[in-house]
Parts: sequence; structure tokens; C-alpha cells
Amino acid sequence: MAASPWTYVIGPFFGTLLAFTLARTYDASRRFYEHLAAANLALMTLKNQYNDFLLFRMGFAQDCVRLSLTGDEPVWSLLRPSHMRYGDYEFDFEKIAFLFESGTRPPVFEAIELAQITHGDLLKLDGQRTDTARETQRQVAKELKDDKAGLDAAEKVLGKAYIAELDMLVVGLALRVYDGEQVYIKAFKELRAALREHIMQTWRYRVGYLWRMRHDDTVEDMLVKMRDRLAPGFNADELPALPEKLQARVNKVLAERKAFKAGAAKG
Repeated sequence: MAASPWTYVIGPFFGTLLAFTLARTYDASRRFYEHLAAANLALMTLKNQYNDFLLFRMGFAQDCVRLSLTGDEPVWSLLRPSHMRYGDYEFDFEKIAFLFESGTRPPVFEAIELAQITHGDLLKLDGQRTDTARETQRQVAKELKDDKAGLDAAEKVLGKAYIAELDMLVVGLALRVYDGEQVYIKAFKELRAALREHIMQTWRYRVGYLWRMRHDDTVEDMLVKMRDRLAPGFNADELPALPEKLQARVNKVLAERKAFKAGAAKG
């Protein structure tokens, strides 16, 4: 019996359609896992930057109340070298550019960029802190041979201009302690929400993961999350209070910042 002419048309058509569908399915599945990996790496980068900040905050707070201080020292004298070691964690924005495909709004990327800038600024300022503190110690040790010489004598050696720079550096470090945490937390939460929304909209998540009841490998539960409470000793309310003179300087800057924002809003 001769084959129907339709056999020569429908057979190749469905064969081609099946091959095309399988290729598209494979590509979509591959992209899903690539996006999932990129989501994990992006959030891990933010978490690591946040951990660096926590190390800096705890170290600075403890330096300001070290046993050799009485609590009434001038602000500049609180500066001393840092022995913390931080990682070089940077975002690869190209890896999460797929978020633009789902219409993610720019504020998410702005929050990430701010965290990136904040982390870089923190590392540079902490490096300056160490270099400046060591130079200050060398200058004082060179000019003052008497081990019992006090801070007044050290101020005369350093001079008013240099003391003013030291003051600004210490206050700048203290302001990073005050401002930094919410920058990282906001960026982490907004990025995580955007990534979850993107991944949960894919057919691979809706069909494959729900059908197989596999939630453990999604961005929902696979990542290390920001917890309500950190490890003991790292939470802000567990850190020692800043010395009164330094806290007063910080409060003054914060008040000036608030007044400036209020004036800008009215204008």
C-alpha cells in the first residue's frame, strides 16, 4: 500500500517541531540554572560585603573603648591601626542583567550599586586609618622621647592642622559605623526579592520545580539569608557605646545632615 502524501509532509514537520521544542526546552532550562547560579553569587557577594562591615564595626567600637583609654581622651587619639583583613568582593553586574528582562525597576540596581560603593569606600577609609595611625605614632615617638609624655604634648608635636585631619578621619569612621548596616540589608533584601520574582515567573520553576516538589534549590531557600539576629557580639545593641566626645561629634554631623535634607525638601 502506497504511503499517503501527507506522510511526507506531516512526518518531517512534527520531527522538526519536536527537535525545535526540545532545543528550546534545553536552552530555557540551561538559562534557568545560569540565572539561579548568578542569583546565588550576587547575594553571596552582598552577604560577604555585609560581613566585612560587621567586622569593621565591631573592631572600631572595641578600639574606641580599649583598656588603655579613660574615656575622656580627645577624638583624634582614638585612631589606631586596624588589623582586620577584608575580602575583595565585587559585583559582576552583567551576570544579573537578566533582571532587566523582567522589567525590574532601576532602584534595585541603585541599591546594589550603593552597597558596592559603600564597601569600596569602607575598605579605602580603613586603609587610610591604618596608614595615618602608624604615621602619627612614628611622628610622636620621634619627637617625644619621654614615654610618660601625655596627649597635650603629642598635640603640640602634631600641630593643629594635622589634629583636625585626624579628628575628621575618626568621625568619618564613626559615621560609617552608623550608616553602613542598612545599606547592605536594603540591597540584599531588594535584590533577593527581585531575583525570586524573576525566577518564580519562569516556566522551569512553575512546572519543573513544583511538579517535582523541589524548593530546596531555589533562591527562596538555598541562600544564606540575613537573620534577625547576628552571631553573638556582632549586633549593634551588643557593641560598646562610643566615647561621649566622639558621639557628640557624630550627633552634630547627623543633625546637620537632617537639617540639610529638610531644607532641600522645602526648596
